[in-house]
Amino acid sequence: MTYLNDMRAPKRKIGFKSDLVLVVSAILFLFSISLASGNTLEEVIAKNQAAHGGLENWKAVQTIKMSGVYSSFSDPGPFTIWRKRDNLYRFDHQLIGQSLTTCFDGEKVWWINPLYGKTDAVPIPAPDDWVTQREKLFDNVVWNHKEIGATAELAGQLELDGQQVYDVKVMLADSTVEHWYIDTESFLFVRMRGATYDFGRRGDLEMFFDDYRDVEGIKMPFLIEQEFMDRHRLFEVEDIAINVEIANDIFAMPVSEVKEPEDKTQ
Repeated sequence: MTYLNDMRAPKRKIGFKSDLVLVVSAILFLFSISLASGNTLEEVIAKNQAAHGGLENWKAVQTIKMSGVYSSFSDPGPFTIWRKRDNLYRFDHQLIGQSLTTCFDGEKVWWINPLYGKTDAVPIPAPDDWVTQREKLFDNVVWNHKEIGATAELAGQLELDGQQVYDVKVMLADSTVEHWYIDTESFLFVRMRGATYDFGRRGDLEMFFDDYRDVEGIKMPFLIEQEFMDRHRLFEVEDIAINVEIANDIFAMPVSEVKEPEDKTQ
């Protein structure tokens, strides 16, 4: 009987210590997240918005025209992006000696894409249409996740390539997950991990934002990199103009001219 009691006591003691260690570890883990997070998701977002010029200033931006050099397949060429509230979007660029356009006109996404054999404007087929549907969003999804039916949470703080960042996890309405990384000192966006499509294939996407400059009180990146699958894209921005006049016509899909067949009976 004494032997059994002696054996049972250590087991209860060991179990108690294990439970205590787990509880303490969990408390320390939650405490570390609280410290790293700047207390709340809302506070981190507010500081991020302030670092980018302030939400009030950003909401006053109605149009954006961005131009520079776009490189893909190691082939640099000019590009221009037009944006207009609410979510009108057009991207013109050169690639492999071809002129390409992708656009959202307020109702549908369309493109002129010779790489797909499309020299006339046509609706973008699924699943590649998802890319333009995502790119058309005028406001950052971290800032207006509620308005677009997404959810956001502060996933903590981590180190990426020697840089301390806050990790804001956003789940879009279609369940696509994006991680937006915010520098803990500047509170600017520095990286994003999400998804994209390329030639009908879905793959992981990573974006990098750098060379921030002031554009009429708004902080905007003049260097944007994209990495996905085995591809690399680079946007070297040369000029950004905000609140310039942009006619809605620029987003409208051109109607291809249909030639009447030649009457050879005459």
